Amino acid sequence: MPSYCEFANAHCCCLWQLTTKALRIWRVLVSKQKFGRKKSEARFLKKILVGNEIAGRDFTSIDSIDRNILKFIILFVKGAVQAPFLFMEKIMKKTLVFVLVAALLGFAGCNKKSENASSSGSESSKKFKIGIAKIVQHVALDDIERGVIDAINAAGVNAEYDLQNANGDVNTANQIAAQFKDEKVDVAVGIATPVAVALANTLKDTPVVFGTVTDPLGAGLVKTLEHGEGNVTGMSDALPSVEHIKLFAEITGIKTLGYIYTASEDNSVSSLKLVEKGAAEAGLSLVTQSISNSSEVKQAAEAIVGRVDGIYLTTDNTVFSALPSLVSVFSKAKKPIFSADVTGAKNGGCFMASGFNYYKAGYATGEMVVQILNGAKPAELPVRFMTKPEDSDLLFDLDACAACGITIPQEYLDKATYIIKDGKLTEK
Repeated sequence: MPSYCEFANAHCCCLWQLTTKALRIWRVLVSKQKFGRKKSEARFLKKILVGNEIAGRDFTSIDSIDRNILKFIILFVKGAVQAPFLFMEKIMKKTLVFVLVAALLGFAGCNKKSENASSSGSESSKKFKIGIAKIVQHVALDDIERGVIDAINAAGVNAEYDLQNANGDVNTANQIAAQFKDEKVDVAVGIATPVAVALANTLKDTPVVFGTVTDPLGAGLVKTLEHGEGNVTGMSDALPSVEHIKLFAEITGIKTLGYIYTASEDNSVSSLKLVEKGAAEAGLSLVTQSISNSSEVKQAAEAIVGRVDGIYLTTDNTVFSALPSLVSVFSKAKKPIFSADVTGAKNGGCFMASGFNYYKAGYATGEMVVQILNGAKPAELPVRFMTKPEDSDLLFDLDACAACGITIPQEYLDKATYIIKDGKLTEK
């Protein structure tokens, strides 16, 4: 289909040829002294419009503006049929100049409209570069990443993604942040606290959106939860750890609680305070063990399994990256694991899990990215929390329960989102 500019240019060309043809025919008619008022007018119009076609264009399809110009030409012809040849030629030349000016104005207007349309089209089709980095690879963080991308794509954003994994190393996280800065990404997303902090410290002029940071205040990402800080805002996955621990004690009757955490992760250190509070309120003794990387998880589990009745896991990314090794140690000892990450618990081994749906958390984070791409300032967006009941999941592994000698009250089973039985995961 021809563009507006091509269509307008064709009309201008048509009018130019129409006018020059009119002048040429008029001269022939007058020179041959065939200038009877009615007869010559009819012959003039017939010769101009014969076949209704000039330069391959159908005269009947010319739009109203072009028709008015054509009528103006004919009006001069009809009004001067008895004029001397020179007078008529002068009029026709003026008409020719008029049409030429009109054609040039139309061409200029066409070009301006074309440029505006091109500019608008370029803006709407702008391709954004989104940098997404996570501290380590495990199921929950993978779900967050997938949710972020799905939300951006669902909004119709033309985006390309640079997906990075720090493999649990803070130095690598800093390198990724520097890479995003060099690439001039439009928005950087940091999944988990260490990566989010690295991005915020490195990217001062680029919007940074953190995903599932347990304690954004303690991590220094923001000074208040009411709004973002400078170029930084995002999603918090703060857990109801105190309530979790009380429920753990109620269902299992444990007396001593174990907790393994990564000393270098701000979110894990912040969670430790909540775990200590929960244990105190539930009347439990607490045994803790810190680690520095995922290779130490199994060793830490073996160090405390004989001193506790069960273990509570928050959303410590380093611990969850090596969850199978921890599950192996506690399953062998027939001691229950309560996980605050349902996604990781779907593979079995944790008698109970209660927490956010991390895909939904990622999707909500992606929606914040879309807001920023549409012009919102990070400093204007409050830190978002997953507070709706449908944002959380509850899982019971009846196989693990049986192995640990635990019976789940029916009232809790009725609320479960997922049930594992005979090795099969069922979503309710």
